[in-house]
Amino acid sequence: MPPRLAPVQVILVPIWKGGAETERIKQAAEGIGKSLLARGVRFRFDGRENVNPGFKFNEWELAGVPLRLELGPKDLEAGSVMAVRRHDRAKNPLPISAIPERVPALLEEIQGELLAAALARREAMTRSVGTWEEFRSAIEQGGFLVCGHCGDTACEVAIQDETKATIRLIPLDGRSEPGLCIRCGRPSSRNVYFARAY
Repeated sequence: MPPRLAPVQVILVPIWKGGAETERIKQAAEGIGKSLLARGVRFRFDGRENVNPGFKFNEWELAGVPLRLELGPKDLEAGSVMAVRRHDRAKNPLPISAIPERVPALLEEIQGELLAAALARREAMTRSVGTWEEFRSAIEQGGFLVCGHCGDTACEVAIQDETKATIRLIPLDGRSEPGLCIRCGRPSSRNVYFARAY
């Protein structure tokens, strides 16, 4: 999930085998949690001891948590955690002392990368069409089709009956784009976006 929407932005998964190391890792995790919560990061520590780390990794990935921190005995000795980004699986060690500053910045980087990828997908799947034949062919490829529409409900229903496409967006920016309706050829005051629902 995008970090701004994710109920849990950062999950810390401990890697331990029990004994004294468990308490040391819990104490370190508590300190990390306090520092992130103070910065407004939605943080959770998965301290369950009845499931292994791999199970936790999978569970939190399925939940869409954008950033996972892994903390084991070797990490603790090195004074770092392993930071794993959900969307591209990039793994990088992160000094514990840098977590309060670096994690919020990482979340913003992830947010920006997800937004850029979504915009690129949207742009790649949005095409302008000028004729009814072009519309009928292009709708088979999916995505959004930008074209003129007369605004008549009967015409829109006919387009839906023939192609299963419906109007998905009528821009409200007030821009006038005079042209012709893609299906009936009557005057159109603006372009609309058609697509199929899947």
